Amino acid sequence: MWMTDTEIIIRLLEQHKSKFIEYIPPVKVRNNVTDFALKHLKVVDLFKLRDKFEGQQYYDMIQKRIFSLAAVEKVKNISFLPSDFRTLTNNDYILDTLTIPKGFIVRTFTFDKLPEIPFTSLPVCLVFMRNFKSYNVIGEIDPMKIIKDSNIKQIVVRDFSSITFYDKD
Repeated sequence: MWMTDTEIIIRLLEQHKSKFIEYIPPVKVRNNVTDFALKHLKVVDLFKLRDKFEGQQYYDMIQKRIFSLAAVEKVKNISFLPSDFRTLTNNDYILDTLTIPKGFIVRTFTFDKLPEIPFTSLPVCLVFMRNFKSYNVIGEIDPMKIIKDSNIKQIVVRDFSSITFYDKD
């Protein structure tokens, strides 16, 4: 039976939900992200940001990426985001796949599209974004174990059998 990406994601999330670690961005982090977006777009408040061409789209993208990184920081108990978001540059958070200096890649996915894992020697940490205020850190995949042909640039994750889940402790 053929299933849409959304149906597959819902099925996978339901089957494995007890293994995920939820992250809800604290108000301070949300405010820092807002300040970062306002500064980059050179507007004074969120109302002006939303009026600006593609302002809301940019803001959503930045929230998704930075909150995913903050979730991974918390789960892995490491630090790579600066405490003062004013030191961030826009270029750090534009890419869809984020390579972290600590030696792994973060890939965030939503209900509408299955995650794609790039062919790389670095582990890929999967984060599911339920909405802008709730994230689930799924676990890690080692692409070298599941992509056997180096000519393949990426694969779509259709099940979670290759994922190493994090401990909830």
